[in-house]
This record gives sequence, structure tokens and C-alpha cells, in this order.
Amino acid sequence: KGILQEIRSGFFNRRISMFTGIIESLGKVEAAEKKLGGLKLRISSNVFADQKIGDSISVNGVCLTISGLKKETAEFDVMGETLDRSSLSRLKKGESVNLERALRAGDRLGGHFVTGHIDCTARIIAKVEGTAGSFFKIELPKEYSSFVVQKGSVSAEGVSLTISDVGTDYFKVDLIPHTLKATILGRKRMSDIVNIEFDILGKYSRPKKNSITEEYLREKGFC
Repeated sequence: KGILQEIRSGFFNRRISMFTGIIESLGKVEAAEKKLGGLKLRISSNVFADQKIGDSISVNGVCLTISGLKKETAEFDVMGETLDRSSLSRLKKGESVNLERALRAGDRLGGHFVTGHIDCTARIIAKVEGTAGSFFKIELPKEYSSFVVQKGSVSAEGVSLTISDVGTDYFKVDLIPHTLKATILGRKRMSDIVNIEFDILGKYSRPKKNSITEEYLREKGFC
């Protein structure tokens, strides 16, 4: 019984490189130093208190690995591919960032599955504020339009959001006051750039064009 409890405890305390889009804390950028082909990022937050070197953290929706750690300040090495795909190259000292620790096996999934692999950056083309919350209209690159559906999920700056409307070149997300207060989305303005990750379930379950065949349906259990 003791061994089983130890095994079970070890499994459920293990973190995997997956996130939920529920922001745990706002961090402060202490340094963003450009290096040859990359960026050295240093962020302070109490969320790092129980972390160790090698752990994964979502920073504005980007999965990064802790390469250095001193008390409540973590260092990250950001490579060129990540800088090209995301807005991390725009970060400056003193800015706030959304932080989420990797999902622990057995945790409640409050948002949706987020990998931390950014698909693209997109511009906020409209922001409308109201007493009950706000909504953003975010530009939708044509090549990603097939991944966006009304009432589906999307991650913007690492925040799990529900798509409330879809247009030909945009999608709309609603934000409650808590989300605006607890994340950096509340500080975003029209024309600001945000990191976007489309729903992994939509990306990998969607068949390729003209590939819905009898064999495909049989493989998926429809016949």
C-alpha cells in the first residue's frame, strides 16, 4: 500500500509540458537581452518559488524552459524560431507578462489544452469595453481560417478564450472583468500584437482537404 501511494503521488505531482490557458500570475520582465540568434529573458514572479531548472513555463502563451533560477527570478533562452513565431522579441524591461506553470497530471482542466507552440501573431483590430466586460476583434490570417469555429477555443497571450464570432478576416473573443484584471489582456489596445495558438483538437482532428473517404470514416469509427 505504501509503495502504491508513493507511485501515485509521484505521478500526480509530475508536470507535463502542457497548459490550460488559465493564467496563474503576472510576471515582471527584469531583462530582455538580445543574443546572437536569440534572446536572454529574465522574469521575476512568486510563481517560480516551487520550480526548478528544466521546468516548462508559459510566458504570454509561449512554452519556455527555465535555464536559470535564483529565488523568484527565472531565466529563459529564447531561440530564433520562437522569436519569429511570437511577439517575445518585443518585450522590454519592466513589462508584465502572463505566466502559467505546466499542467500537473491529475489537475483540473479549467481552460482547454494549450501546448505553448504559437501558430502566429495577430493584431487587435477592435476593442470595445463595457460594464460587463469587453470584446476584442482579432485579425485572422487566411491560412488559419479553417482552425477557427464559433464557440471553439483559442489561446491569446496564453489565455484560454472562447470564440464568440467569426468573420472572413477576423474572430471575436469576449473577456470578463476578471480576465481583464488578472492578465495583460486588460492592458492591450487596438493595433497591439498578440500571440495566438489555435485549438490543438481542431488542428489535429481536422482531415486534409478531400480526404474524407470510406477508409478515413472506418478508421475514425464512423462505419
